[in-house]
Amino acid sequence: MNFFEWLLTKRKTLATMSVAELRAQEMLLGSERDRMQARMRKLAREKQAIIERGAREKTPELRRTYAQQFDLLHTEQMMIARQLNIRSKEHLTVSRLRLLRETAERSGARAGVLGRGMISDGDLALIERLIENDRVTSEVYQERLDEILRIGHAADEEAAGVSPAGQVLWRAPRKGATAVIPTPVVHDNHVYVTSGYNIGCNLFRISKAGDRFSAQEVYKNRVVANHHGGVIFLDGHIYGHDDRRGWTCQNFLTGEAVWQNEDNLGKGSIVYADGHFVIREEKKKGSRVALIEASTAGYRQKGVFEQPDQSGKEAWPHPVIANGRLYLRDQDTLLCYDLKAR
Repeated sequence: MNFFEWLLTKRKTLATMSVAELRAQEMLLGSERDRMQARMRKLAREKQAIIERGAREKTPELRRTYAQQFDLLHTEQMMIARQLNIRSKEHLTVSRLRLLRETAERSGARAGVLGRGMISDGDLALIERLIENDRVTSEVYQERLDEILRIGHAADEEAAGVSPAGQVLWRAPRKGATAVIPTPVVHDNHVYVTSGYNIGCNLFRISKAGDRFSAQEVYKNRVVANHHGGVIFLDGHIYGHDDRRGWTCQNFLTGEAVWQNEDNLGKGSIVYADGHFVIREEKKKGSRVALIEASTAGYRQKGVFEQPDQSGKEAWPHPVIANGRLYLRDQDTLLCYDLKAR
């Protein structure tokens, strides 16, 4: 039974639930969330086991069977991930309300001082839509929930008993378009962000004065506009593909291009191992995989091959290197290459 089914069954509203009821529901949601996380970890182990068995198997038919098993596990993992996102947001909802209610009772303050004491049907409908929306992560949801409950920095300061856990420490404005996919890079007190669709990259310096954090933009440019192949930080430099000028090495702190190369492989993903990068083109046909030096001296290609058994769809899955083996997935096909020196 999900959170809103429970509310309807109990004929309760968020505003009339007692602290004890909120705490009990919080524990149930937490237990359900933990169970899902455990299942996610088990599925990850089973997927890894299939990868290892597939790497040892030579028969194409069995390799395809392993690939199908892998996809089934992956599908289940994605379904559970969606439910986990929902449970996390439900847990956050009752947790925030319980904290507000307990703080109000301890301080004897009016509910309006600490946030909204009454939640309307419209508020409940909005909260439910946000919880059910897969595109709204638990981190984004917390911000929206606090807006609905009118819980902000000033309110939390006034309510000294409210836990600071989960509060936004800093934020920095940054333009995005369509999708911001690459994982940010964090090094020392800097955060690097890049995205495609003609946006580019930004570096922010994070500072702390007393209990307050702030973010200052160091630079913003188009040296690396990375679509979704990701970038790698290594020895003070960013390596990855730029949508306009190809594979790029960029100075992390200054944002300047050290070298760029668009004469070899096209747009794709990248992984690092043992002083080298393996880069993979995303092309539907004739997709290549190359080994290049991880060097600021330039694009130095050591070897290249065209992936066999291509599906005719974009090769978006990132390459994976583990235990001396390179894994490439293309739809239902999983390829494994031995990279160990002979």
